[in-house]
Amino acid sequence: MKQEAKNKRRFNFVDAVILLLILAAVALAAFIFVFKGPSFFTNLIGGQQKEIYYAVELSRVREELVGNVQPGDKVRDGVRNYDIGTVVGTLSGDCEHIGAAPDGTAVAGGYPGYQSLIVIISARAANTGYEYSIGGYDLQPGAEVSFKTPGLSGTGFCVGLEVVENDQAKEAFWESTASKVYYAEVKAEEE
Repeated sequence: MKQEAKNKRRFNFVDAVILLLILAAVALAAFIFVFKGPSFFTNLIGGQQKEIYYAVELSRVREELVGNVQPGDKVRDGVRNYDIGTVVGTLSGDCEHIGAAPDGTAVAGGYPGYQSLIVIISARAANTGYEYSIGGYDLQPGAEVSFKTPGLSGTGFCVGLEVVENDQAKEAFWESTASKVYYAEVKAEEE
């Protein structure tokens, strides 16, 4: 009886291999979903990369900081530090909010000393089916984007995203983004 109990508790080589395989699978899954996101698989199998333009709108940016974002600046994600594109240009305009007057009607008010800023960014991205992946950074319209450039860092929302395959598509994206609100335009010089 003692011999039987002793044999049941023995740890052998097969148990060690199984345990190592389980730990490796858990570590790989954690790495993929925590650090690289689901688009890791798209990048792994070589999703087709296309040039996209996307627009990130920041509200209430101090007027003196609006000019700190320049065409050609590299853009990095402010949280995970991914490279997420290059600034193509900016659009800026008065920062307004909708409030209520004492009689209950909606009125627009301004924020003196602040402007809204739209940063237009160019990047190479793969379509994952429901969003675009820029080297593991997933993006879709409406998503919150924390970014940093050499002159400014901030958090805004993606207000537009288009695949731009030619100059006409690039110009159409500019026009559709600028037509949402009147903005002063700072655009990269065409090469």
